Amino acid sequence: MALNRKVLIIATALLVIAGCQSAASRGPRLGIYLVQEPSALLENIKLAATPLLTEKDIVSYNWEEHRIVFTEEGFQKLPKQNEVGVAGKQFVLVVDGKRCYLGAFWTGFSSISCPYPVIDVLRIGNNTATIQRAYPQSQFGVGEDPRPNKRLKQLLAQLKKLN
Repeated sequence: MALNRKVLIIATALLVIAGCQSAASRGPRLGIYLVQEPSALLENIKLAATPLLTEKDIVSYNWEEHRIVFTEEGFQKLPKQNEVGVAGKQFVLVVDGKRCYLGAFWTGFSSISCPYPVIDVLRIGNNTATIQRAYPQSQFGVGEDPRPNKRLKQLLAQLKKLN
């Protein structure tokens, strides 16, 4: 009887440890990953090993305007104009391990249009950035607007960052 009790205690302890390790290794729930190698298919894009930004870098997200207020640390991670160039710096927004959409950091000096969501680095200020539908105007967007993603909205609401 004492042996069965010890086995049960050890088994329970191992399950608790495994659960803690699993939760710790999951990584961020929200990530903005820079693109390493582009592809026509979202799932085939090679991403950086670690996200540029995570939910820890976000103070709040205005859903109607797709405006993000970053922590000071998060704001400092945003690419600067000289890092973006006129052809942009692509990223993929990922929620709970699932890719939501392709976007890019862009510069208002660019004469190149962009059909997917952009963060214009020239319009970033006061720790705030807006994800525009496309560049230079929303009508340059192709297909359905990917920004109002249900998974993203649910996560932001859970994290109490949605306003």
